[in-house]
Amino acid sequence: MYRNSGKSDRFLAPIEKHLGNTLVKDITEGAVQTMAKDLYPNCSGASLNRLALAPTKAVINFAAKHKLCSPLAMLAFVG
Repeated sequence: MYRNSGKSDRFLAPIEKHLGNTLVKDITEGAVQTMAKDLYPNCSGASLNRLALAPTKAVINFAAKHKLCSPLAMLAFVG
């Protein structure tokens, strides 16, 4: 649904590959933070936020607006 809505999918491919068939409703803040560090181990906090946290949160909160899951609030990486 997110991809068909015209939203940017620029950073989604590695996220989708990493999460596999995990249901959106089952993705936690901790899982997203671990994923970000796994995908981009040498990146700064700002890059982790831009490359992994923000796009993942956008998809989850898009799904939440459509009553498919609860919204996800995440703390950004610092530094």
